[in-house]
Amino acid sequence: LVMMFAFLVAIIASYQILRKSEMSNSLPLRELAPLYGSRMREAFA
Repeated sequence: LVMMFAFLVAIIASYQILRKSEMSNSLPLRELAPLYGSRMREAFA
């Protein structure tokens, strides 16, 4: 549970950094969603 929380915090922190940077436009969220979904499935598996 602690590892899951830490993983979520890291995801949120990196997402906030991407939003603040100008490079965020070249990295659509819909491209990150599949990767995030697969990571979530691996974590809960």
